[in-house]
Amino acid sequence: SPTCPTFTNAGANTVYFMAYDPAGNYSNAYGSAQVIITKVQLTATADNQSMTYGDTTLPTESVTYTGFVNGETDSVVSGTSGITYTYSNSTGDVTVDGTLGAGTYTITPNVSGLLATNYTFAPATGTLTVDKKVVTVTADPQAMTYGAATLPTESVTYSGFANGDTKSVVTGTVGYGYFDGATSVTRSSTLPAAMTPASARPWRATA
Repeated sequence: SPTCPTFTNAGANTVYFMAYDPAGNYSNAYGSAQVIITKVQLTATADNQSMTYGDTTLPTESVTYTGFVNGETDSVVSGTSGITYTYSNSTGDVTVDGTLGAGTYTITPNVSGLLATNYTFAPATGTLTVDKKVVTVTADPQAMTYGAATLPTESVTYSGFANGDTKSVVTGTVGYGYFDGATSVTRSSTLPAAMTPASARPWRATA
């Protein structure tokens, strides 16, 4: 008896057939038909990434695929090295480097170069999060004489800026707390000559 053909991959396939009358009263009839197997659409989603303002090492770009059938994986996909990525925010496209400001940015993959026998590809966006860089605010050492009428000028030193930034990018004010050991004390000309520790602890400055 005739064998029915098997088609597994996407594409247009032609099936030829013959119809016959076992009783022999009619002539055999011949014909053909097309069997079309359409490709399944995969979604290629840009993986979320994070970095810190000023980083010189940038995140590794990648995508995650969803929608495979028949137990297949991304091993059936070629052209992955050709994926490019666009980064943007509400003002337009941006360049990702150490100078990119803190905030969130949309990652859009360009998957036009991806190929697979049985799949097409649709891009989906991810998010790049650029975290604020931590700047250390250190209270500057001060000295005074017990009973002095004029108290030292309080000040702090900042360290950890990136990209040539300075304290000019900082707004707000610094508050100071003075402690003798674990005990809070009031800054005045009558502070004792020895405090353990003799330290000023600045509160957080906003940037």
